This record gives sequence, C-alpha cells and structure tokens, in this order.
Amino acid sequence: MFFQNVADALRSLQVDARAVETARKSEDAAKRSLDIVRMQLKYGQVSQIAVFTAQRIYFSASLLRVQAEATRLADTAALFMALGGGWWNGASDIRH
Repeated sequence: MFFQNVADALRSLQVDARAVETARKSEDAAKRSLDIVRMQLKYGQVSQIAVFTAQRIYFSASLLRVQAEATRLADTAALFMALGGGWWNGASDIRH
C-alpha cells in the first residue's frame, strides 16, 4: 500500500505540473490580449466594454492558474504524507 500511495502521489504531481504550465500559458495569453485591447481603447478602436471583457478573461485565467498551483501544493503535501509524513515531528521530540 505504501508504494501505491507514493506512486499515485507522483502521478498526481506529473498531471499537476502539466496543468500549471497550461494555466500559466493561458494566463499569459489573456494578459497579452488585455494589453492589446487597452492599447486599442487608448486609440479609440474599441469601447470600454471590450476592456472589461478582456479583464474578465484575464482574471478568470489568473484564478485557474492559482487553483492549479493550489492543487499542486496539496498533492505535494499528499506525497510527503505518503512518504511517512510527520517524521520531522519525531526528530524534534528526540532533541528535548
């Protein structure tokens, strides 16, 4: 069971790494799009509604990236637990 838990946690981290990378690319693309729309607004080519729409898309992409990173961190904690998490607590008890 120990090895299965570690293998599952490592697999999850691989999936998470791809998800975070994809989310970062989406966020970067949304930011570039927002920058372009803001420039277009500056020169009168689009309305403020277009800027609001681009901002909404960018903020959604940013939220998805943060959620992907949170999942990765949770799965990292799961890996530590699968490896016998809590071992560091025992070491501090020995010193006292």
